[in-house]
Amino acid sequence: MSAESKVHPVGETVPPPAFAHGANWAATMDTSGSTNPVWRLTAPAPQRYTKLEQNTHADVVVIGAGIAGLQIAYELVVRGRTVVVLEDGAIASGETGRTTAHVTNAFDDHYVEVAKTFGKEGARVVAESHTWAIDRIEEIVKSEDIRCEWKRINGYLIDGRPQGEEGFDDTDMVNEAEAATNAGLKNVRVVEQAPVPGIKTGRATLFPGQGQFQPLHYCIGLADRITRRGGRIYTDTHVAKVHGGSSAYVESSSGHKVTCDHIVEATNVPISNLLSVIDKIEPWRTYAIALKIPVATAGELCLVWDKADIYHYVRRTAFDHEHDLLIVGGEDHKVGFENKLEDLTARFDRLEAWTRERWPSAREVVSKWSGQVIEPSDMVAYIGRNDHDQNNVYICTGDSGNGITHGPIAGKLIADLITGVANPWEHVYSPRRVSKDLGEMVKHNVQIGSQYARLLKSSDVRDIEDLPKCEGAVLCHKLPVPSYTAVYKDEAGNVHKMSALCPHAYGVVAWNQLEKTWDCPVHGSRFDRYGTVINGPANCGLTKKE
Repeated sequence: MSAESKVHPVGETVPPPAFAHGANWAATMDTSGSTNPVWRLTAPAPQRYTKLEQNTHADVVVIGAGIAGLQIAYELVVRGRTVVVLEDGAIASGETGRTTAHVTNAFDDHYVEVAKTFGKEGARVVAESHTWAIDRIEEIVKSEDIRCEWKRINGYLIDGRPQGEEGFDDTDMVNEAEAATNAGLKNVRVVEQAPVPGIKTGRATLFPGQGQFQPLHYCIGLADRITRRGGRIYTDTHVAKVHGGSSAYVESSSGHKVTCDHIVEATNVPISNLLSVIDKIEPWRTYAIALKIPVATAGELCLVWDKADIYHYVRRTAFDHEHDLLIVGGEDHKVGFENKLEDLTARFDRLEAWTRERWPSAREVVSKWSGQVIEPSDMVAYIGRNDHDQNNVYICTGDSGNGITHGPIAGKLIADLITGVANPWEHVYSPRRVSKDLGEMVKHNVQIGSQYARLLKSSDVRDIEDLPKCEGAVLCHKLPVPSYTAVYKDEAGNVHKMSALCPHAYGVVAWNQLEKTWDCPVHGSRFDRYGTVINGPANCGLTKKE
């Protein structure tokens, strides 16, 4: 480990399966919201390294220490490159810590649709790369001895409605099995019933050889192995400037520079891209709950996804000797909309009702949280050279529902580009590709334009005095010149004012009552209650006001 970067606390810890921390632990660490994902209840304390406090140099700077940034850094250090990883929170403190961690080659938008858009070769690349990603995670877990509850399991795609209900149609499962097989996946087949104990699912597409793990344990272990090979990780270090080209460097908000030959933005959404790729992705919020369930009645340990209009996804994880936790997600919506607590509580209620019908033995809910999903305009992620920058700036974004497997894919693809190794996946994932679905892209950009309509709306509250403690609201002042103020009243009653205009593209932010964040409906930037940026594409906070 380099003398410049020391981990605190040192090494990986493996806690018992029972919860190790109280329900308020999320408030003690950097994260992208105030809800407490189940992983943070069972993981060790937030993993931090020292802050960047001097200028330095590396072959490659990786921005972001989620699964994508860590996989990229790992693939580079094993190839002998010097790497610096910069993270503005703790290890996996962003969206990686909020995933449900399905490790899968059952592509989120389905092989039938990928083949229509990218052709047979494009579908083959998607299948091959995601299969490789599962194998690579397993290889790293075993060779590096990372204890993260890794398991190989089956996955099942179902219609989602009980067989016989109005609208039920399981013919898509047959079509998807055929498309996945044509794309090169092995042993995908149709079965007459998925292992969902509470309903008759009808025919399901069985994807064998999928995986699952505890994502925080994996990322903490991977970070440790990176530093053992000489990689340097700096946490609590916000990147303020990205400068590509022949004199490339990254500069932190404290003014310290890391000069380099290559820069990788593994930040969920690129922070140096004003438009271009940003116009080809769409941010959504997704929701998840974890319920105790007796192992004896839970059925097969597996992954389950459905094709309902309101998509659901299911897995289990260990809890104690008699119980697992059943983790169920879904109820997605676009960022910046439906942020009232009663609307969001209703989403959790619907998730719980959906789950109890299908797993009747499920018991109490022990965790509820939300996360941010970035949808690409044509289904496939953008991984590679940034589309408007010099050739030495790389990005990874547009993960959709496959963020965990996109981490290893980005690790290999970007490491290959940096080290001059030809990669057959490059053209499909290229951020510089022309959108394969121009109609969807036009529709998305029209929606972005409509989201500026919030500029015409009135204030969320009549007066600051009407604002409850620990809540936020936007105040609109139309005269003499229109202005918009985001106001947060803390637990002591102190009022904090900031501009409500997102610094990225000047959309008006909305207050998220569940996560206690300011969310921009235009491009998905998010800020904590005091205006500090926590999710790009914005790279600075909301401007403070007196």
